[in-house]
Amino acid sequence: MKMLHTKSSMAVPRTVLFRSTPSSKTSKQRVELPGVHHKDWNSRSLRSYRTRFLSLAGIVGVLLLFGIPLVVMVATSLTPAREVGASVFPKTLDFSNYGAAFAQAPLLKYFGNTLILVAFNVGATLLTCPIVAYSLSKLRWRGRNLVLLLVLSTMMLPSQVTLVPVYIMWDQLNLVGTFWPLIIPQFFGSSFYIYMLRQFFLGIPMEYIEAARVDGAGEFRILFRIVMPMAKPALITVGLFQFVGTWTDFMGPLIYLRDQDLYTISMGMYSFFSSHGTDWAPLMAACTMFTIPTFIIFLIGQRYFVEGASLGGLK
Repeated sequence: MKMLHTKSSMAVPRTVLFRSTPSSKTSKQRVELPGVHHKDWNSRSLRSYRTRFLSLAGIVGVLLLFGIPLVVMVATSLTPAREVGASVFPKTLDFSNYGAAFAQAPLLKYFGNTLILVAFNVGATLLTCPIVAYSLSKLRWRGRNLVLLLVLSTMMLPSQVTLVPVYIMWDQLNLVGTFWPLIIPQFFGSSFYIYMLRQFFLGIPMEYIEAARVDGAGEFRILFRIVMPMAKPALITVGLFQFVGTWTDFMGPLIYLRDQDLYTISMGMYSFFSSHGTDWAPLMAACTMFTIPTFIIFLIGQRYFVEGASLGGLK
């Protein structure tokens, strides 16, 4: 009896719940369940609401950070010249600023020059980077890991370090003042794009490649007929990155282009600045037109962009 009394006197933390008895629907019986605490449930709910609130606040903050300058740019492009600076939103919409932008600068020529660079650079990147990435991911050869390490190490080298010797090289080749210093380097690949494609290629099963080799297919045929179609999201992501990088590049054209007829759209924006002042409404109109193509390209390839970026970074 003493042992039973001792065991029954041991207290275990319990939470009291209520359960209806079969005898009566209105009467309630105290039911004790060990190991369950109301405080735990309350703290979990509180953490869940707190996480949701912080996530929503972060999204709103990012939208405000990137959305407010965009709204101000578009609003200023539609503001009459006499009202610029008086308020953010114009009282009357003035679409003549877009015509004034084309009158102050040859924007069509700048757009054409930029499209030429974009076409060459995107094509060169999508041609050379997959070849190197395939070699570093699906082919076994001595020194492969060392070459990969060297490729990645170039990402840590700032472009400002090599700016002067590279400029001297292009100047000795008499190519300064042409598009070639902005195009030829893309045919040698980019370390970031190579690494990104390599990570995606590693996720492609080797069974497809081995089966193609058994059928007698060469490595280039395997790459262009099997691997690259399966890596479409990653390739579209690389193409989008290269498109945006070339479209918004300012330092390259500033250094290597001398003739105004070869200016890109980013360089052409400087024609709106003068010693007598800046006509902000036409400038914002030109900036709005300069931004529209990037939005269109991103909306077209948004699904592939998100999928390629996430898979390429996780594998």
